[in-house]
Amino acid sequence: MESSLPSSQILDCGGSAERKNEAKNYNEVMSTLPKVKGLRGYDYYLYQGFWYDPFFLEGIMSVQDRFNPQSTDIFVSSSPKTGTTWLKALTFAILTRSRLSGSTTSSLLTKMPHDCVPFLEFQLADQNPSYRDLAIPLLSTHVPYKEEEGGGVQKIISMCSFEELSSLEVNKNAEHRTPGISSPIQNSVFFRKGEIGDWANHLTPEMGARLDDIMEKKLKGSGLKLPR
Repeated sequence: MESSLPSSQILDCGGSAERKNEAKNYNEVMSTLPKVKGLRGYDYYLYQGFWYDPFFLEGIMSVQDRFNPQSTDIFVSSSPKTGTTWLKALTFAILTRSRLSGSTTSSLLTKMPHDCVPFLEFQLADQNPSYRDLAIPLLSTHVPYKEEEGGGVQKIISMCSFEELSSLEVNKNAEHRTPGISSPIQNSVFFRKGEIGDWANHLTPEMGARLDDIMEKKLKGSGLKLPR
């Protein structure tokens, strides 16, 4: 079974011969996996029970092979479309909160959350040797009572609010470049209205009813009920 992973991804994946050989080995592994054609024209590969596009899969295999977790590492893990951008902003703000009380400006005001807290598989797939330099310095996830009294919690809440983040210049007009993906993504797409019921402006009532029916079937027996 021949892999459709672009050869340019192998040739452009890094400067070292070792890195190029590693990517070639991953490509050979992918060539043995079941695959289907995705909506964007890429092949998606079935690996350990999940479907991945080539770049994601290369990053995951690289993580499995080379990443050695340390006691100071922090992992932000969330399912797609459950608020990953906001979760990253909150995590970064909490762990770098000492900067909020000093003269140093938080990086969240000049960078989007995905640049402050990078994706692990992207960093390894892109062979960034300093991916840990980009990570959040571990201070403490516990906010002392004196910080609560001093308004530290409220500062974090205000800075990470939808209104504040979505109004920042970097999140309105700048672009986000993901390693391995040629086209940049507008930062604004990560900050939608945040309004309950906005689906009605994008889906017909029939589409909404169909989704409700699907979710009710999926949740059958769980005890959870969806409001209609």
